[in-house]
Amino acid sequence: MNGSKLLQLIASLNDEQLLSSKEYICSKYKKTDAAKLYNYIINHSTNEEKLSKELVFKHLFPNDKFSDVKVRRLMSQLLKLLQVQIAFDGFSENHLLVEEKFTDYLLQKDLQKQTEQSLERRKKISSKNDNRSSAYHLSLFSISQHTNKFYEKYDGRFPVSELNKSLHHLEQYYLIEKLKIICAILSNRENAKNLVFSESSLQFILQLKIDDKEENISPIIYKTAALILLNQDADKNFVAYNELLNKHHKIFAVAEVTDLYIIGINFCVKKINSGDLSYLPKLLTLYKFSIENGLILVNGYVSPWSYKNTISAALRLKEYDYVKLFIEKFSDKLPEEEKENAERFNKARLHFYKEEYFKVLRLLQEVEYTDVFYSLDAKTLLLKTYYELDELEVMYSLMSSFRQLLNRKKIISEKHRRNYKNFIKYVRKLNKIQYLKKDQLKALSKEIKEAQNIADKNWLIEKVEENL
Repeated sequence: MNGSKLLQLIASLNDEQLLSSKEYICSKYKKTDAAKLYNYIINHSTNEEKLSKELVFKHLFPNDKFSDVKVRRLMSQLLKLLQVQIAFDGFSENHLLVEEKFTDYLLQKDLQKQTEQSLERRKKISSKNDNRSSAYHLSLFSISQHTNKFYEKYDGRFPVSELNKSLHHLEQYYLIEKLKIICAILSNRENAKNLVFSESSLQFILQLKIDDKEENISPIIYKTAALILLNQDADKNFVAYNELLNKHHKIFAVAEVTDLYIIGINFCVKKINSGDLSYLPKLLTLYKFSIENGLILVNGYVSPWSYKNTISAALRLKEYDYVKLFIEKFSDKLPEEEKENAERFNKARLHFYKEEYFKVLRLLQEVEYTDVFYSLDAKTLLLKTYYELDELEVMYSLMSSFRQLLNRKKIISEKHRRNYKNFIKYVRKLNKIQYLKKDQLKALSKEIKEAQNIADKNWLIEKVEENL
C-alpha cells in the first residue's frame, strides 16, 4: 500500500482539508469500509509499517482471508470520495463559480426575481475583482451569456448589446490566453529542444495591433513580453514592459504576476551574461520591487534562488547596506530547511565582498552544508578566500577535496560539474599570474571571457585584469 496514489494524496492535504474530508467521508459514509479505511490511514499516517496492505486488511476484516483485490478496490473507492471532496472544497471557495451554477439552476426552475438578483450579485463581485485578467473576462462572458438567456426568456427580445459584450469578453479571454501560451513557449524553448515556435505564431505577434486603452492592459503587457522574448527591439520594449508591469501588477493573480516578473528577470540575466552590465541595476530593481511587494513568492516563501540572486546583484553593485538589511528581513521568509544555510552563506559572501576574509572563514566553518549545491558554492567561496589570503597550501588541499566531491556526487549535473571543474582549473592558473607577461595575461583574460562553462567567471576575470 505504501507509495500508492491514495497515500500521496492524503499526505498532500493541509489541516483544513483533512478536517473537511474527514467530516464528509466519516459522517456521510460512516458505516462504510471506505470511512473505516480513511480513519485507519489518518490514525497511522506516521507509521509506514502499519500501512501495509496486509495489516490494513486485518484491521478492517479480522475474520477474512487476505485479498489484495479487495484492498485495492476499497482504496479506489476512498480515492474517488476524496477527489469529490477536494473538488467541492475548491469549487465552494470560488464565489463566482458557485453563483454561476446557482444562476443556471434558477433559470431552469423559472425563478425570475431570484435569477435577476443572482446576476446582480455576480456583477458586483466581478466589479470588485476588476483585474482585467483572462479570468475576469471569462467571468463577464458567463454573466453576459446568462443575461442573454434572461432577456430572451422574460423580456422576449433579442439582446444585441449583451451579445456584443459576450463577444468582446470572449475575444479578450482567448487573446490573453493565447499570448500567455506564446510567452510560455518562448520562455522555455531554450531549455526544451523539441519545443518549436511556429511561423504563424511569430506573425501573429508581429502583426497584432492592440488599442492603447486601459481595458487592454493585460494583452498589451503579454504582447510586450513576447516581443522581448523574441528579441524584437528588446531594449526599448523592456523599458515599456517594466513600467507597465510595475504600474499594473495588481491586475494579475499571484502566480501570473510571478511568471511575468520572471520573464523580465531572465531577460536582464541574459543581457548581463552577454556582457551588458548596464542591466545589472535594472535586474536589482526588478528583484527589489518584486520581492518586497511579495510578487515572486512561492507558497508564501521567497525562493532560495531569488534570495541568492538578489544578493548577488546587490553585491556586484556594492550595495552592502542593502544586502545586510535584505538578509535580516528576508531570511525568515525562506523555506525552513533553507534558512540556516542561506543566511550563513550569504552573510559570508557579504564579508567576502567587503574583504573581511577571516569573517568569511568563521561563518563557512560554523555550518555543515547538507544541500550539495550550497556545499559547492561554499567551497567556491572558500577557494576564493584562501586565494585572497594567499593561503596556498590549504587552497590546494581544498581543490583536491572539491574535485573528489564533484566526481563522487551523482546528483550534480554534467553542466554544473564542468562549471566547477573549470573554476578550479583557472584558480590554479591564477597562482602563476606573477610569472606571466602582459600579452599572456591578456590571452588568459580573453580565454576566460570566451569560455562557456565556468563558475564565478567575473571574479576570475577581475583577478587576471588586476595584474594587467
